[in-house]
Amino acid sequence: MRKRMKTLTAALCLGLVFSMMAGCTSSTSSDRKPAAESESSDSSDKDTKKKAEPTESLKEAKANSEKVAEALKKTEALKNKTDTGDQDGKDDKDGEDKPDTKKKSGGKVTVDEQVLLDQNGVKVTALEYTTGDYMGDGIKLRIENNTDKSLRLAADALIVNECMINSMLAVEVAPGKKANETMYLSKTDLEAAGITEVGQVEVYFRGYDEDTYDTIVKSDCVTIRTSAYDRMDTKVDDSGDEIYNANGIRIVCKSLGESDEFSSKILLYMENTSDKKVTISADDVSIDGTMTRAYMASEVYAGRRRFDGIMFLASNLEENNIEKIENVELKFKIYDTETYETVAETDTIKLLTK
Repeated sequence: MRKRMKTLTAALCLGLVFSMMAGCTSSTSSDRKPAAESESSDSSDKDTKKKAEPTESLKEAKANSEKVAEALKKTEALKNKTDTGDQDGKDDKDGEDKPDTKKKSGGKVTVDEQVLLDQNGVKVTALEYTTGDYMGDGIKLRIENNTDKSLRLAADALIVNECMINSMLAVEVAPGKKANETMYLSKTDLEAAGITEVGQVEVYFRGYDEDTYDTIVKSDCVTIRTSAYDRMDTKVDDSGDEIYNANGIRIVCKSLGESDEFSSKILLYMENTSDKKVTISADDVSIDGTMTRAYMASEVYAGRRRFDGIMFLASNLEENNIEKIENVELKFKIYDTETYETVAETDTIKLLTK
């Protein structure tokens, strides 16, 4: 019962994430456009919209992204707690020691205390590298808010050993106060990328006014090298069915991930060798000829890789009487994250054909 309740709570967190993302990441047709691409019949109104919409969209995106980060953090914690409990139960049940088959690391990973950001009254200091928690590895931060505004600090992007992972950093600091917070490195994402030892963390901090969502501080890439940097392994398993390779973007279908009673996911590997920061989404998604709702909005920075996927909620599959995910057809849309300009729209691609 305890395990079921934890899993259910995690599923509710995922539901929160998906409901907030639905407006921009779920799709059953290809006619959706980012706000910056919307059209107006009146040219003057069009110019006004171009100036006004990005500001409001950005504020809404900031608010939603932090809710997503918080939900991801809760989901990750509950998932890892459940996994740990299950493993302890198995060990107790077996009543015997089993050999450790995991890849060994080169020793304890550490970081030197260092100032990561000191700008516009906001100071962020890395204190230490933490591990052993059920949340996985992380970097403990001290955040100082020397402004007269309520600060919300987040990470626009988090990159480990050159692979992008989901950020779970979202911390509020009152004016004139400081806070200690661990910037966790998603255990789920690290495992998906095959990362067993963290050598380098790249983070793009953003701090904004909690009340107005106006940006207070935004950093360039902040690089943190750990004691494992010299032996860092950046090789990844990019094997699978290559389904797109053009315009500096490569997409590989890895497999159908593990499904549970709440969701299923098609695992993808994405690589960006272009000079643009891009977002990849899936449109016109069908399973065995039936259109269905899918969730995907994967941001990949220039020169970086990402393991992510296309998510299907069990409730959506049930509504469409879909019992098995196979014979999937879809189109990928790739656009510049900064300008919303379309980089590429693919023809129909078939996955998991039987």
